[in-house]
Amino acid sequence: AREYISSLRKYVDEVFLDYVGIMATRLNAMLFIPFLKDMAPSTVSPDFLHARREYLNGKIPVLGGTHPGHSTDAVSAMFAEFMKAELLINVTDVDGIFDKDPKKYSDAKFIRKMSFDELLEISKGFDIVAGSNWILDPLCAKIIARSQMKTMIINGKCAKNLKKAIKGERVGTTIGL
Repeated sequence: AREYISSLRKYVDEVFLDYVGIMATRLNAMLFIPFLKDMAPSTVSPDFLHARREYLNGKIPVLGGTHPGHSTDAVSAMFAEFMKAELLINVTDVDGIFDKDPKKYSDAKFIRKMSFDELLEISKGFDIVAGSNWILDPLCAKIIARSQMKTMIINGKCAKNLKKAIKGERVGTTIGL
């Protein structure tokens, strides 16, 4: 999605770029469905009501982007809030939240646990444009904070991390409770 957005940025407006990102994330989501086999519906849910219906029918709903101006992180937080989830697990390509980008700064400090207020503070000043890349953008942070939803940020490069997070074991960064 970011590569498509980057290649088009100088030619179109942000809303168009958001739609390009939405379509790319939905394609990525479709690629995930076969791995869930019979546990997943046959298509990506276009919105939360559809995803909720799939869940109530015993399927694992699969979502990509839903609305312009919303990152997929914000979509996951909104859907978790909509479903009254007790835990949101955000899988990313770093070990959790750091005080600065660990890919750019070797002295970045890992943050094991943070409050909702600390999450809101660290997300301030983040640019919200199509294709932005930050661990949790401000909209996502606000949704997590308003719902007081325990959230874990884990590295998805190690499948064991997801199992640990689901079991309640300490892994990545924990936000809240």
